[in-house]
Amino acid sequence: MDLQELAKQLRKPEGAAGIEIGSFMQKGNAYQYSLVYEVLSLRDHDKILEIGFGNGYHIPELMKKASGMEYYGLDYSDLMVNEAKKVIEDNKVQNVEVICGNISAMPFGENSFDKIFTVNTVYFWEKPLENAKEALRILKPGGSFIVSFRPKHIMNKLEVTNYGFKKYEAEDLKDLLQSAGFKNIQSKYREEPPVMRNDVELILGSCSMSAQK
Repeated sequence: MDLQELAKQLRKPEGAAGIEIGSFMQKGNAYQYSLVYEVLSLRDHDKILEIGFGNGYHIPELMKKASGMEYYGLDYSDLMVNEAKKVIEDNKVQNVEVICGNISAMPFGENSFDKIFTVNTVYFWEKPLENAKEALRILKPGGSFIVSFRPKHIMNKLEVTNYGFKKYEAEDLKDLLQSAGFKNIQSKYREEPPVMRNDVELILGSCSMSAQK
């Protein structure tokens, strides 16, 4: 698979290759999720939304972090929605609903969620400011929006990100969220263990940025 096709699959996994990409993203995002969970500070009975859940293998673990939570997932890929449904059914997870949709027009009412989070999707937002405002719309007053991403200087180490990825440093994303109307914006950065890409050792890292309505 060439880099352009890989970039396309990372944006929206499809077909047989998409299942492999979903597994690849699941493993590659594991350290990011550990930081996201810290920043989320989940509480009993939280109503949460994840934008871009991939194959959903993390959902059963996530639902054990607090009791009585309601989880909603929105993903751009029909394939990933179907894969996540299998995980949910196999693990008999309750209070979970996953649907196919786009951040540009989310099928939820205003003030619906206590917390919204997303991992490695911000690069693909077609209208970043409008998309951030859409997240603000469906967040409850005082609720939190957590955006996990690899900063631009990290993304530049990965050649595939030269194809259709919009890259942000932390200050860029902070400015975007402020412009959308979010407040109390804070971020945490975590370096990850070395990984090998094309026989080259890379030190990656991710930032989880939290903003309030």
